[in-house]
Amino acid sequence: MTGGPGQTRGCPLRKKIAGQKTRMNSRCAVFCLLALAVLGFTAPLAVADTGPGLKRSPWQDIRSYGTLPAALAAIGPAPATLLISDRQTITTDTTIPAHITLHFLQGGVLAIGDGVRVSLNGPVQAGAFRIFDLASTGVVLFNAGSVGEAPVEWWGAVGDDRTDNVWALRAAVTSVNETYGNPALILGPGHYRIGGPIVIHKNNLTLRGVGHRISKLKCTAAEAGLVLDKGSRQVLYSTRLEEFEVDGNSLARLGLDLVNTSETTFRGVSVRGCGTGIRLGGAVSPSQCTFTECVVADSRTGVKFIHAVNPIFDKGNFWNNTTVFDFDTAYAPIFTNNWIEKFTTAFLFSHLQSKGAGVAVPTLVIRNNYFLSTDGGRTFDCRVLKAVGDNGGQTVNIGPVVFEGNHLHLTAARYIAEIAWGRLFAAGNRLLLKMKENHLFAGVNTRAWFKADVPAEPERSPVHLIFQDNAYPAGTTIQEGAGALVTGVGAQGPDWGTANRVLGAEVQGPVLTWAANDRTPSVKLGNVFKTANTVPTAIKDFREGQAGQKITVIIGDAHTAVGFQGTSLKGNGGKDWKAGNGDWLECLYDGTQWYCSVHRTAP
Repeated sequence: MTGGPGQTRGCPLRKKIAGQKTRMNSRCAVFCLLALAVLGFTAPLAVADTGPGLKRSPWQDIRSYGTLPAALAAIGPAPATLLISDRQTITTDTTIPAHITLHFLQGGVLAIGDGVRVSLNGPVQAGAFRIFDLASTGVVLFNAGSVGEAPVEWWGAVGDDRTDNVWALRAAVTSVNETYGNPALILGPGHYRIGGPIVIHKNNLTLRGVGHRISKLKCTAAEAGLVLDKGSRQVLYSTRLEEFEVDGNSLARLGLDLVNTSETTFRGVSVRGCGTGIRLGGAVSPSQCTFTECVVADSRTGVKFIHAVNPIFDKGNFWNNTTVFDFDTAYAPIFTNNWIEKFTTAFLFSHLQSKGAGVAVPTLVIRNNYFLSTDGGRTFDCRVLKAVGDNGGQTVNIGPVVFEGNHLHLTAARYIAEIAWGRLFAAGNRLLLKMKENHLFAGVNTRAWFKADVPAEPERSPVHLIFQDNAYPAGTTIQEGAGALVTGVGAQGPDWGTANRVLGAEVQGPVLTWAANDRTPSVKLGNVFKTANTVPTAIKDFREGQAGQKITVIIGDAHTAVGFQGTSLKGNGGKDWKAGNGDWLECLYDGTQWYCSVHRTAP
């Protein structure tokens, strides 16, 4: 058909079809390119050199070569990514060079035989699935720069709460322990059951989960748990454990066992359901172990110190339903800014004990912690600190023990601190205890802030007690005066005033009412007292005063007189004073006599 002037020749239908084909061909070309790209990424094939100017593809499939050694030999020095898509058995020591990247697909596994070492110098790419199958003495090594993080699933670990992962985790730790690359081992979400101990013995190792309530090592035997021990009396340095839980499952004897470690860091680690949550001690004392935002709960003992140097528990650690510390020998532990709830054993700190010649515990700092033990009205025997100076006759120095700025909300407590100091003594023993600015919350029935059993020979074994600015508000019952129950021959002996410094300015507490009709009332560690006499009573002395102590006596009755003639009380011009209800008396003790001024409310 021929068109007229100005018309286009040809069939209009044919032109339309031709136009559609052109657009379809363009779309098909784009679709094919995308399909080839996807297929090339997931299952690329080896491309051989076919002529000048052609370069080998960077993606190689191991199936094109049959074996790993054959693939490495064929690839040569050119950078390449080798896809591991099936099971490869390695029977001789093999090194993957740094220019080869191993990219594992699901189902791709290196099966490494007994005694065989596979060293990975290049990058490794894989998801959280198994890529290594190691015989009992086979090992895979990561060298510097090859891997930053290694999921434990690479060795066959499964967090399904059914599989025993002890062998897989041991293989993972061994691989990282013996490598130079120090990749972090990663515990994914799930419960990884372990039927035996997992031992970390490599410096600078990091074991990290994704959250202590999400990643869990679940013990299924008494000896299961995590052990840090380099062995042969060597010290393990700079280990980091982060964001996972060790669940003793009410079976494990120990959750974390730090045998010989130094500069170990724990952050966000939880230990539950163990006989002892954490144990520090071995042939070489653990030192500089730091715990932050950790949890120890539902264990008979929270932390057991066999030997430890300067352990630090700071910033947000949480204890629940456990004894917190059980000391054997420790040097300068620090316990600050922690929350302790429902501690149900007899003591919070059951021992601070030093054994052996010259062994010292120079400091114990307990500062800015919150203690809460209210459990349905149960009564607890909560001795927050018990310091024991029993060392077989050897010289011991304990102190300063600083208990400062703590808040205690207890159902009941016999003593907040107990100093059992007087079992066996030697020249040079000493103890310094400082209790300052602590707050005991209302509603607590406590016998005494601290009980001190001091030595019979304080000139040989001095005890220095400072009790300052502690507060116990209305509703709190303190049975023993201002909060101290001091016993032992030395407490009453002539050296008590010089062996201890308890100044009136340092003692603050409630107004303490004396027993009625006492002519020599006690002023033991108090500074404000009130009389309540029911019959005429002439006070002639104050018992158990300390040199430098200041007291104020409020006259709360109409029967009290104060004798200034022939007594240890000096004042009022040497004349006896008949006080009236509402009058008051201020006195300062120099160790021998009381120097007093009298004050009347009525003209």
